[in-house]
Amino acid sequence: MRVEAILARAPQSRSRATRKRIFDRYTSAASRADSTGLGLYIARTLTAAHGGTIGVENRQDGPGARFRVTLPALSPRPAEA
Repeated sequence: MRVEAILARAPQSRSRATRKRIFDRYTSAASRADSTGLGLYIARTLTAAHGGTIGVENRQDGPGARFRVTLPALSPRPAEA
């Protein structure tokens, strides 16, 4: 079983070229000068370390992009007596 979260935060759509490299280290799609380009790289690294995936796609219902994070669900622990 897997758990999925969809985050629709990006205010603008991303080109195919940007979507291909947006998770690379030091890559930034932000227009801010103070962006290091590490945030999405770190998100991908941590997600992968936990056996998950992260991706980006353009929204179908208007402008913007959304990020999809999928992680394995934890098995419930048996209740202790």
